[in-house]
Amino acid sequence: MKGDKLKRLAIGTSLGFLAACIDVSPMLLRGMDLVAISTPFLFWIVTGFMISAVRLSVHPALKGVTVPMLILLPQMIPLSQKTPTHLPVILTITLFLGAFLGWVIEWACRRYAPGL
Repeated sequence: MKGDKLKRLAIGTSLGFLAACIDVSPMLLRGMDLVAISTPFLFWIVTGFMISAVRLSVHPALKGVTVPMLILLPQMIPLSQKTPTHLPVILTITLFLGAFLGWVIEWACRRYAPGL
């Protein structure tokens, strides 16, 4: 049973890494500095971990939207003052990538860690 929980967390973290690569790849192509890229990269890794760890009785895509939005909430306050034009882009990416991540994590966990 404990191994299944760890497997679930590993699946979530691995898929969060994949989501991070998807989100960061356009930034790398534009030549942005590594400090600016590291924040969204780590955000998606932590989000994948949290989605797999949190138990919500909702559709996986809704859980995939709720968790990253809650994690993003404290960062949105300084972002809204510093670069308010980036907020719609960040929220849109978080909405779609989060929903997809939530669905894929749940699918992978049911397939590879069925005990949970």
